Amino acid sequence: MKRKIKINTLLLLGTTFIAIILVIQLMILRVRKTAAAVHTSPVPGVQTETVLPSSELSIDFGDGTVIRDTANAKTALEALTVVSARKNLPIQTKSYSIGTLVEKIGSVSNSSSHYWIYEVNGQGGTVAADRYELRSGDQVRWYYTGN
Repeated sequence: MKRKIKINTLLLLGTTFIAIILVIQLMILRVRKTAAAVHTSPVPGVQTETVLPSSELSIDFGDGTVIRDTANAKTALEALTVVSARKNLPIQTKSYSIGTLVEKIGSVSNSSSHYWIYEVNGQGGTVAADRYELRSGDQVRWYYTGN
């Protein structure tokens, strides 16, 4: 009986933690309504071109290790994906109805006390990273932090 209560308590605490992390990430993400792509005017016989914005990206592992690179990407998550592929850093994500949550970069995973979040131009976003549209010159920072 006591073991069943402990298991139920642990499950409740785990679920609560995940919910808190999602709420925190939503609260720090900001909305950007600016279009990320530039489209040329359609002209008969000329192909329309989309130019992805060029952004600076840093990944701060929280232990003094920081990776810096640039990426041509439409969203903050796509910029992370481009740079992590270039640097041979696997990333792990999980999709929710509100957007995609980054759970792991390289060998560093979210835990009960630490997690991956992002900011653009020094400001935390208010939307998930896969929904945050970048503009050329944006500075995207992914960092591992905790409470």
